Amino acid sequence: MRHRAQNSSAVFVKKSLQEMPITINELREHMENIPHSHLADRLMRFGTTLRGTRSYWAKCRAELFDLLHQIGTPTIFFTLSAADMYWPDLHALMPGTQPTNPQEAQKWRRQNIIDYPHIVAYYMHLRYTMFRKEILQKGMKAKDYWSRYEWQHRGSPHVHGFIWLEEAPNIDNLDWKNHDEVKHAKKYFDSIIHAWNPRGDPHQRNIQVLQNFTQHPCLRNTQQLNQIDLARDYEELLNCVERHTMYNAPWPLHLDGSKLFEDPATGDKVYEPARNDDRVNTHNRNILQLWRANVDWQPVLSRHAVMNYIAKYAAKAEKSSESYHQMLMRLANIENPDEAASRAYRRLLTETLIERDIGAQETCHMLLELPLVESSRVFVTLNVSREVFKPVITNEENDDECHLKHFIEGYMDRPYAMESVTLIDAARSWTYNSKRKRDNKWEARTIAAIVRVFPRFTTVPTRQSEKWVDFCWSELLLYKPFQIDMLGRRDIDKQNPWSAEYQGDDYTNIAINFINTMKENGLLIPDDMMSSISYGTLGAKQKKST
Repeated sequence: MRHRAQNSSAVFVKKSLQEMPITINELREHMENIPHSHLADRLMRFGTTLRGTRSYWAKCRAELFDLLHQIGTPTIFFTLSAADMYWPDLHALMPGTQPTNPQEAQKWRRQNIIDYPHIVAYYMHLRYTMFRKEILQKGMKAKDYWSRYEWQHRGSPHVHGFIWLEEAPNIDNLDWKNHDEVKHAKKYFDSIIHAWNPRGDPHQRNIQVLQNFTQHPCLRNTQQLNQIDLARDYEELLNCVERHTMYNAPWPLHLDGSKLFEDPATGDKVYEPARNDDRVNTHNRNILQLWRANVDWQPVLSRHAVMNYIAKYAAKAEKSSESYHQMLMRLANIENPDEAASRAYRRLLTETLIERDIGAQETCHMLLELPLVESSRVFVTLNVSREVFKPVITNEENDDECHLKHFIEGYMDRPYAMESVTLIDAARSWTYNSKRKRDNKWEARTIAAIVRVFPRFTTVPTRQSEKWVDFCWSELLLYKPFQIDMLGRRDIDKQNPWSAEYQGDDYTNIAINFINTMKENGLLIPDDMMSSISYGTLGAKQKKST
């Protein structure tokens, strides 16, 4: 990680050599004279590949925003915790033999977690990966997913995530004033969300197996599960791992059934499951019995709720008391003023790696190169700024970067069959590899990618705005096919007119006006169309979605 941080700082220095302070003394003057300098923030954009840092999680948060904008609101938010002190298949992988005495066996399992965190980390990743593929995707028919790993203070892992279910009602288009639509949605959520305790007598809900090391339901192996009554197993498992007797405030009881409604005062959408126990967490019975550890299973009822969650929790950056600007100022003040400023840049990126304590299992997870974030979609970054074209960068694994850096150049020289394909559709639906044979450089994706376009515009600029020309340029390149003519010039406004199907969209009129704007301002298409990687501002709204 430190080696990567040093490489990232070297790339930053190389790309910004002409516009940044060269020495520590110049850096100090720059930071003191420009209190709101974005130099540190620009540097940290080169640190988005440093996994686990604030920059990395900021990038993940922005990707999740784009995923939401382009495929719609998810169905379920879930958390899968680890019963790492009990899972028998985990401890079967540990060296040694489990003692026969229950108390000694419990101590042995606890010591395993301490001594072999690498086994626990890899097992958790394999367990969740198989569970996601076999249960969530095949069993629950999840068509899309996004998830991240996180670790508790004691080091135990858990997974947070969203899933988009095929048969779920479309929350984005649900008419909350239509009784039949709301009733249908409630019936669906009733079938996959549970909070009813099968032990009706409150005095029978205090699980004694917590103190009996031989009967904890999370200790049951496959053979034992095949022999036990599943209703009894669910009853014991729920009362053992799903009843929150501490910290959480009691949930309201709903003995007469579930409710799904829109709060007339706040406009919030609310689902309250049937509940006879104010301490039972919402879950899915099948998921609970198959995962065999604590499960949180919440419906997602509005995009606004997801936005709040994303901003506060799902892809949160780790907390820090200093801003990047403050950190860079502090580092500059402790360096020799005659030294190269690159020392401070390198130390800033390195210091972001140690902003917080990291447990043994998380450390092993990182060393094993296991993913921190997983998604069903590939994220593609496309920079179409007016000054220069930037390469397309993708997070696809097992792809050589050199295959992708000429994506736009490849697009301009694409085959005749793709002549009508726009740049954004090419990035969304096609992969390009310059090392393939000429007729096979382009391959259609099986699942559309999430295209992250830079620069971003939160609103449509006015014609008087300084951003007007940049906006028109961006829209034109994204949504109107362009190629290289026989002389090698970038022919943006070739002979094909705008298709009639585009004429109802705002971006079409803006992009058409761009041609006149270029002529009025005497602007020329730059000869140097390709340049190095540059990240735009993260978190702005995606323009067009599918």
